[in-house]
Amino acid sequence: MNWKQYVPQVIAELNELQTLPKTGLLAGGAIANKIWEKITKKPMPVNDIDIFIYDKHLEPSNSLDIDKYKNYIYSKKDVTKNFDSYAGIRYESKHSKCYKIEKHSRDNLLNFVNYTASTTDYNIILESFDINCTQVGYNLETGELLFTDGFDKFAQTGKLEIMCANAPAHTLIRLLKKRDELSATVAEVEFKYLMAARAQSYDNFIRHYFGEKY
Repeated sequence: MNWKQYVPQVIAELNELQTLPKTGLLAGGAIANKIWEKITKKPMPVNDIDIFIYDKHLEPSNSLDIDKYKNYIYSKKDVTKNFDSYAGIRYESKHSKCYKIEKHSRDNLLNFVNYTASTTDYNIILESFDINCTQVGYNLETGELLFTDGFDKFAQTGKLEIMCANAPAHTLIRLLKKRDELSATVAEVEFKYLMAARAQSYDNFIRHYFGEKY
């Protein structure tokens, strides 16, 4: 399925909801849901429109300050093979590639997220999103479409997969919400993955506590 054909129409429709800025990365639920709307021919919600804005360079280091953000992640590698032994779960250092969210601001539907990063490559943002159905973005300055293999797989199959489990308890809530919101499917292995991530070295995760939203 060539879902990319819908992107110009999706951007135009989001721009009608609220005028989009000329720079930054439009990414996450708004563009993802609208693409899925075109694929399924069913209306999908747009709760807000996330715009990520790169502010300045962030020098990677081994400091605790960096560790609190994106230095450590859980990621999957062949998790469907022999999952009962938790094969495929790895804890990896990201000292050469990290970003830090500096502030949020809101303008009606627009949710601006300012960040510093060790790279200007917007893919660092998409790769940090926890569920495959959100890993798509649009460079507002260049018109370039960005997406991961995980999002492409979701667009083709409608199957939700966990891509990053930095906050497994929060991701569980989001996973169930996305399943119902998008009428998508979730394999049992995804819940096992979150259980395993939650059980291992939880002190190193960000978002230890539930906020009012959750």
